[in-house]
Amino acid sequence: MDNHLSGSIPPSLGNSTLTWLTLSLNHFTGYLPHDICRGGALEIFIVDEYRFQGTIPTSLRNCTSLIRVRLDGNNLTGNISEALGIYPNLTFIDLSRNNFYGEISSNWGKCPKLGTLNVSMNNITGGIPREIGNSSQLQALDLSLNQIVGDIPKELGKSNSLTKLILRGNQLTGRLPTEIGSLIKLEYLDFSANRFNNSVPEILGNLLKLHYLGLSNNQFVQELPKELEKLVQLSLLDASHNLFGGEIPFQICSLKSLEMLNLSHNNLSGSIPNCFDGMHGLSVIDISDNQLQGPVPNSTAFRNAPVEALEGNKGLCGEYCIGNSGHGSVYRAKLPSGIVVAVKKFQSPLPCDQIAYQKEFLTEVQALTEIRHRNIVKFYGFCSHARHSFLVYEFLERGSLAAILSNDAAAQELGWTHVSDLGIAKFLKPDSSNWTEFAGTYGYIAPELAYTMKITEKCDVYSFGVLVLEVIKGKRPSEFLSSLSSSSLNTNIALDEMLDPRLPTPSRIVQEKLISIMEVAFSCLNESPESRPTMKIVSQQLTSAA
Repeated sequence: MDNHLSGSIPPSLGNSTLTWLTLSLNHFTGYLPHDICRGGALEIFIVDEYRFQGTIPTSLRNCTSLIRVRLDGNNLTGNISEALGIYPNLTFIDLSRNNFYGEISSNWGKCPKLGTLNVSMNNITGGIPREIGNSSQLQALDLSLNQIVGDIPKELGKSNSLTKLILRGNQLTGRLPTEIGSLIKLEYLDFSANRFNNSVPEILGNLLKLHYLGLSNNQFVQELPKELEKLVQLSLLDASHNLFGGEIPFQICSLKSLEMLNLSHNNLSGSIPNCFDGMHGLSVIDISDNQLQGPVPNSTAFRNAPVEALEGNKGLCGEYCIGNSGHGSVYRAKLPSGIVVAVKKFQSPLPCDQIAYQKEFLTEVQALTEIRHRNIVKFYGFCSHARHSFLVYEFLERGSLAAILSNDAAAQELGWTHVSDLGIAKFLKPDSSNWTEFAGTYGYIAPELAYTMKITEKCDVYSFGVLVLEVIKGKRPSEFLSSLSSSSLNTNIALDEMLDPRLPTPSRIVQEKLISIMEVAFSCLNESPESRPTMKIVSQQLTSAA
């Protein structure tokens, strides 16, 4: 392995008495020799991540010496039920990410030592054979992303060594068998993207070792079982896109290990249990598109949730968080008059910094009251208090630039002509080097801040250059800026390498303007702050480019 060999595998290779053959990290192509196990001694056979095509070697069907087989990530094809046989010593086989078809053979239940069976991402049809339940040593079964139909056989509950069961992305139907509750060693269970209906069996609460439970994109009904409170090791629960009704069971708050919870696109009603306030480990929440109402819990997950994770409910109350930065959070708020505004709430400063903080805050407010520009949102007012400080702006329905660029449809609608900025870029003491914590939005920060911790006007110039390239490229700056070395920050970069590929090719006139704008952006990204232009010069150059 790792010899950088290429070409095809010679057919004569099968004439030897090989016991171990692994071709990883080379560049072989073509077909696998059909006599690869002619010697009858092959135990380890690994040819993963290649572009081999054709069928599985015929000699493997009767190669009873096999212990471990990996053929994943190729372009192999053929009827999977006819290509393989019974292997008394086989412990691991991975046939995923190929083009196999046919049905899963009942012979897998006759492989007494089989520990892992992975046939995901193929074109397999038919049902799950009940004989698989006879595989007493089976620990991982992955049948995901195929076209498997029918029910889950109750015999699968006899595979009591299973720790991972992945059935997502098939066409399985019916109800989940209660025998699943016998698989008490399960750690990873994924039923998502099938056609299961009826209720989720309460006996799933017996699976005390689960850390991942995927139920999404099915037709589950009734309420989420309260017995899920027993799953104290669960870190992710995705029950979205179902027909769950009733209230969110307060027992979910017992899941202290839970980090991600998705209950979106259901028929959940009532209020959100206030015990969510104590779920300090929960970092990601999505309850959108339900019938929920009442106050939103004051927990980290809800405070940091984007508006998309809360919208589409009957009547949730509280301010909606629409963005976060190193200084605080931005919320969507509706005033009694009906006007919708954006409210930026700043993080409270340390007591020793309050006087300086207050002075700089008021200075920033004064500057904002004097700015009126068609591409800068309107500033309506502020609140200055020792505990909390707010800035109130015009609300832009379209949301943040990052949110639009991350959505293909929205990015195409944005086109090559519109962008606005919400609020101030920074709120820092000029020329200060005494920082208590890092502030600002990562990906837009000038490189010298990493080692000088000193804010200057030229830091804003750098951030502006990043923003310009983000608009043109259609990606967050951290995704592409690191690949641009200092020497490459010039116009030698072809325009088509920088344009957002989701948008149609701009006209000749627009291309000329984009090139001029790129030149300005690259000058803003100069590693030397002294060599960057001032914002006044940048404004003049952009006016000329337009």
